[in-house]
Amino acid sequence: MVRDGSEYPFNCGADLMFIYILPEFQGGGIGQKLVEQVKKHFNFRVPIELTCETSRRREFFERSDFIVAKYHQDYDMYHMKWIPE
Repeated sequence: MVRDGSEYPFNCGADLMFIYILPEFQGGGIGQKLVEQVKKHFNFRVPIELTCETSRRREFFERSDFIVAKYHQDYDMYHMKWIPE
């Protein structure tokens, strides 16, 4: 689920809220393709933010060029952002 920036002041970004891949389909690149489609939907011009738990999920999004904007050590939670070039 993606929420675009139209709900926010200045229309300045999008939130990637949920992405789930069934375990039997994980590891085949489906998740990466979904993330790329989200970027494409916004014409690669709108920043995308998300929050994820665990370093494994962080690594997944880092492969799609997201960066860690903030780490919450008490919860092993990462606020991540993708910023278009």
